[in-house]
Amino acid sequence: MENIWDIDLNYTGENDYSSFFRTNGSFHGYPAKAFPKMVNAILQLIQSQYNINTVLDPFVGSGTIGLEAKYAGLDFIGSDLNPLSILLARTKVLTVNNTDYTIKEIERFLDEELSASLISEDDIPNFDKIDYWFKKKNIQQISIVKKKIDIFLSARKKKDREQFALILLTALSATIRKSSLSRNDEFKLYRMSPIKIKEHNIDSKKEFKENVEVILDMLQKIKFNQQTESKAEVYFSNAKKLDYMKNRKADLILTSPPYGDSKSTVAYGQYSRLSIQWLGDLIEKYLNIPIMTDNCDEVLLGGGSSITNSSSSKVLEESSTLSSLYDVMNKKVEYEKGRYREALTSLKELKSNNKYKASATLIRSFSNNHLLWGLVTERLRLTIFRKLKEKGNISDKKVKELSKYQALEKMKFLERGNKKQFYKTYKMVIENIPRVIETIRRKILSYEKRKREVMHFFEDLYDVVLKTDEVLNESGIQAWIVGHRTVMGDININFERILSEWFSNLGYVNITSLSRDYSFKRLPHSINSTILRNEEIQTMLQEYILIVQKNR
Repeated sequence: MENIWDIDLNYTGENDYSSFFRTNGSFHGYPAKAFPKMVNAILQLIQSQYNINTVLDPFVGSGTIGLEAKYAGLDFIGSDLNPLSILLARTKVLTVNNTDYTIKEIERFLDEELSASLISEDDIPNFDKIDYWFKKKNIQQISIVKKKIDIFLSARKKKDREQFALILLTALSATIRKSSLSRNDEFKLYRMSPIKIKEHNIDSKKEFKENVEVILDMLQKIKFNQQTESKAEVYFSNAKKLDYMKNRKADLILTSPPYGDSKSTVAYGQYSRLSIQWLGDLIEKYLNIPIMTDNCDEVLLGGGSSITNSSSSKVLEESSTLSSLYDVMNKKVEYEKGRYREALTSLKELKSNNKYKASATLIRSFSNNHLLWGLVTERLRLTIFRKLKEKGNISDKKVKELSKYQALEKMKFLERGNKKQFYKTYKMVIENIPRVIETIRRKILSYEKRKREVMHFFEDLYDVVLKTDEVLNESGIQAWIVGHRTVMGDININFERILSEWFSNLGYVNITSLSRDYSFKRLPHSINSTILRNEEIQTMLQEYILIVQKNR
């Protein structure tokens, strides 16, 4: 008998805006977006086997699942704690009312109202480091566009205001991202190199107009392709509460949760920060989306301000995989603390020696302790990196390469360099010992902290699982798209198995578990180790789709 779940999800090609049409434009970037064709395939299979009318996604992100559910004729409810996510998801699932009028008014705005270029100093935001992240020209241009949008929206009728706000603020957010001096291929905020900054020449007003046209084009195509009218609601709300569900129930929970706390995986808050700093007031004013902070990472799963209801003992009790992971992390913490304490002892001994004993001590210390060698090498690399960076005429890539090469060369001088080379490097090592000691002490504390952070994330996630169970209809379906990840350098977390065990203990029946290779989500396939910068640690290369059914 043919297995209906035996499907190939390893798609090739671009990660398009939707499964049902292609576009040359980009709606708006967002980290770790789900692949629309995969979402569509999962929805179709589940619909063919089960009675599904309402889909819930408690981690709505940019709204991919919402759009695919809506196109499939299903009612959709979603939520997130990232204000930018709510803006993008609501725009993506928007059904434009009175399309001809809406397009005409927006085109008039672009042609007439946006042409003016005079604003007062009061209209220019003054958030922290605005001059660091934006050139003066772009600050002026974005300020003009923002002011004109505010005037335009305030004059709209209340029934039309939201759809105008969604379109224009989403386009301006994409413009802010493109106009900034942050590296657009990064989740976290990293400034461009001096060379890239000189080359960066964006006309923000022109970029904004083009972004508006792309969004209007997409929204018209969505309406044209939509087979059945359905409802879509997106809320600013905590996945651990789902208050907006009230007495309602979902038939299907389809979601792709964060793979870990934002600090160590995808920094959603950092990615969104510049847009929120620029537009937070208008987002709150016209869309009623609360802006509690310009960096939501702290309140997301595993964040420092996230309050957990479930205890560690409870989440460990409900998953033998997580319990085993906890034991492995404990052993890892003790092992690493021992290694770093040994390195600290060697370093203190090295510091107490005079330069005449230095050669033998250095060689013996580094040959017996690879970790110490790596820590000192990395400290030299950072020192060299900063000096090269100050010159400002070398690309970031070249600075990284040169600093790594020069640091390794200097370490070689300690063993087989001439007298001048040896003492020059020796002096540099001694000067950096206080910083290496500081790094070691920080590392000793960080392993215990990292273990707590991992557990905090899973405690939060277990709260979400319990809440989704509450709002799911009897015999309802849950489908979770997750990725395994690596913590503490080499400990692999089997995310899918942990979820499977939690659901099993809640009385769910496992329907299937699918997998696919990553090729579209913007996630690194590997990261550099934090010490040597030349050892790669494999991150998530596959994602898994766990599908279970409520059985009570």
